[in-house]
Amino acid sequence: MGDEQDTPPAYLAGTSPEFQAAADVVLHVHDGAQLPAHRLLLASTSSILSNVLEAGASQVAAGSKIVLPLDDFTKCEVVDIMKVRVP
Repeated sequence: MGDEQDTPPAYLAGTSPEFQAAADVVLHVHDGAQLPAHRLLLASTSSILSNVLEAGASQVAAGSKIVLPLDDFTKCEVVDIMKVRVP
């Protein structure tokens, strides 16, 4: 179980540990998984996401991560979306 938490999601494969650690968004999905993401990369894929993340950033303390609930999606679905949408 601990190994799964330590393994980065497929969309972060090939990125440096520093890049992975710099994730400033947590995608909280239906099955309870919490997936790291980067606000600027997410915002670049959609104007709607950009607006949501901008609003979220203004509501969290400096240095805190934005939690983006994606309750209608499973971990598998979000990972698949992230592999396609985020370069």
